[in-house]
Amino acid sequence: MSNWLSTNSVPSNNKIDKFLNNLDNFNLDKYIKAIHFDEMKVPFVPFYKSGSKTYYGIEEMKQGELDFFKATVLSKSNESVFMCSDMPMDDMAEDVDFGKKWMFAITMT
Repeated sequence: MSNWLSTNSVPSNNKIDKFLNNLDNFNLDKYIKAIHFDEMKVPFVPFYKSGSKTYYGIEEMKQGELDFFKATVLSKSNESVFMCSDMPMDDMAEDVDFGKKWMFAITMT
């Protein structure tokens, strides 16, 4: 109680808050070195054209985000990327496998 009154902070015990706190404290440079990503090479694809596709449901939404990153990494463009997602944080925090793929995709991008 005294901690709450003196710091005005609320203890968090749910997965979403933990995920967001970890995201806030994430250091991309440390992550790249930890997985030896700086030693990896982005594959060269002479021609890659992504098409338009509609995704339904959470599982397809996850695949859609990974497809977006794949198309972005393999494109020839050097423009900045702004990625907005309305994927529910509950779903993102629960699926560890997807989280690993998503972090890898972010790093590749």
